[in-house]
Amino acid sequence: MIANPDRVCYGRRIDHPGDTRPLQPEHKLVTVIVPVWNNPEQLERCIAALQAQDFPADRFEIVVVDNGSTDDTMARAQATGVRVLQQTKPGSYAARNLGIAQTSSEYLAFTDSDCIPDAQWLSTAMRRTTGEANLGVVAGRIVLFNESGGEARRWAECYEAMVAFPQHQAALGSCATANWLSPRAAIVEAGGFDETVKSGGDHHMGMKIRSSGRTMLYEPGMIVRHPTRATFAALLEKRRRLTGGHWDRTHGRMRLIRALAKNSLETGRRGKKVLLAGDAPIATRLKAEAVLVALGLADIGEYIRLSLGGRTVR
Repeated sequence: MIANPDRVCYGRRIDHPGDTRPLQPEHKLVTVIVPVWNNPEQLERCIAALQAQDFPADRFEIVVVDNGSTDDTMARAQATGVRVLQQTKPGSYAARNLGIAQTSSEYLAFTDSDCIPDAQWLSTAMRRTTGEANLGVVAGRIVLFNESGGEARRWAECYEAMVAFPQHQAALGSCATANWLSPRAAIVEAGGFDETVKSGGDHHMGMKIRSSGRTMLYEPGMIVRHPTRATFAALLEKRRRLTGGHWDRTHGRMRLIRALAKNSLETGRRGKKVLLAGDAPIATRLKAEAVLVALGLADIGEYIRLSLGGRTVR
C-alpha cells in the first residue's frame, strides 16, 4: 500500500528524518521512479539516459529510491543531482510506493536501475496519453541486449529473448515496471503496489488496473533497453524471486499443490509458445526449451523449500 500522503509536506520529508533536503514545491507533469539496491554503475547509466530525454526538463523529475543498499549506491545517486529517497523496507514495490507517496505529479513512469531508456522514451509515452480519458497503463517495448556487446547466443540469453517481458500483451494486464507509464490516479485507485511480494507485483497491479475498466496500451516506440541475464545462475535468481512472489500470493488449503499446479500450467504454456515461435531459429528454440524445463524443475524444489518454512528471496 502507498504510504499515507498526509504525512508528506512541502519543506521536509517527515517520514525520513535522515533525509532533510527540501521537497520540490513546483508541480511536475511526470515523475520517473527508479528503485535500486546495490547497483551503482548501472544506476548511473540509467540516470544519464533519463537526464538526456528530449522531453522538457522542467516538466518531469527523476526520483531514485534506494532500497537499503549496503554499498555506495545512494551516495553515487545523490552525486548525479537527482532526488533520492530511502526505503529501508525490503522490496522494490515498497520502494516504488514510497516514490509515489512523496511526489505529486499527474503521471508516474517506472523503469529499473539496470535499464537504458531511449532519448524519446518519455515524450513517446506522453504522446500516447493524448485523448485517453480513462487511461490505465502505457507499456513500452523492452529490447534485450548483451552487456558484452555481442548477440545473444548463450542458452540463458536465448530463453530470455523468447519469453521475457511480454509487453505486447498489455491489453491482458501483462506489464513490467521496467517500462511503464500511468496516470497517478490509476495507481492510487488500485491501492499502490503490493509490498508483501518480492516479485510479480507489477503483473498483479496491471491486472487490477485492467479489471477497473481502464485502458491498457502497448506502445512499441516507447523503448527501454534491458541487459539479458547471460547465465543460468542469473535466470535462476530471478526465477526464485518470481516463485516467491507467487507463493506469497497463494493462500489457503492445499497451498503447495495449487502452487505446483499453476507452475506446471505456466511451464507448459511457455513451452508451447517457444516451440511454435516460427520466427526463431530451431537451435534458439531448443536452447530456450531446455532452459525452460530446467527452470520448471527448479521451481518445484523452491516451492517445496518454501512450504517447509523457507523465506522468499529478494
